[in-house]
Amino acid sequence: MEQDAQKTRDDANIWLARLSPLLSPKPGLSQDEVEKNINTLRSLQSEASDLQYRLGSLWEPGDMELSNTFGNAVTQLPSIEADFRTRLASQRVPGPRVDLDSIQERLAEREAQQELGIPTSVHNALSLKMQTSPRNFGAAIGVGIFALGWNAFTLMHAVLMIGGMWKAMGPVALFLLLFYAIFFGAGFAMTWATIEALSVEEIELTGRSLVIKKTIGKWVRTKVIELDPETRAVVGVAQTGIRSENKNVPQRAVLMTDAKGKEVAFGAGSTQEMKTRIARQVNEYLGARV
Repeated sequence: MEQDAQKTRDDANIWLARLSPLLSPKPGLSQDEVEKNINTLRSLQSEASDLQYRLGSLWEPGDMELSNTFGNAVTQLPSIEADFRTRLASQRVPGPRVDLDSIQERLAEREAQQELGIPTSVHNALSLKMQTSPRNFGAAIGVGIFALGWNAFTLMHAVLMIGGMWKAMGPVALFLLLFYAIFFGAGFAMTWATIEALSVEEIELTGRSLVIKKTIGKWVRTKVIELDPETRAVVGVAQTGIRSENKNVPQRAVLMTDAKGKEVAFGAGSTQEMKTRIARQVNEYLGARV
């Protein structure tokens, strides 16, 4: 029994001797040395339970101090290991940092492109086809009703006014048509805005040849444009006077330049986010064709 008790005391002292250097580690430890100390702490932790149980069976006066010191040391093992791990983390060369927000944005962009039929890879495509503006029934109804009322009132007023003046002035009354042309022009502009809102706009880009197709049912309007060799797609305010359906405010669109130096605008009916994506896809296609 005495031999077993002495072996327990020796094992506990050896255990504490192994721990002692780790309580006040010297500065400037290398990464390998820190990892070695962490492994030593794990080894001490695995041996602690058995030694603590054996120390509990010792009853000599000096054994109490040894047992208490051992117990206090065991409780400190997790915090000592945590300190070494913190030091190890500061010594390791950081790996590449990934921009998760950027990845999420690109994944969402691909999903949206697939839903709208926009190609997700255009580098090897012979042509680029995509829908650039969907139908906007809300805008068409709002502007259409207002255009109908405006044109009907203008026509009725013109007929009554010119008819009355004809009796007094004869053919000279027809000069009033110049005055009414202002109001008819505004009415026709609203009617055309209604047609635009009801149209689905699509583009097909083959080399530097751009085809803009607008469709309402079986009625298809096609415009073929030869682009400037140096042009790039940008999102901006069109100089051609595209207006929003709610206010007389210039509407942003995807803008390019044709071979004659004139502005080409499309995609005005899409969201700002989609305009940006359309411009990016067009520029990727044009860049791949250089």
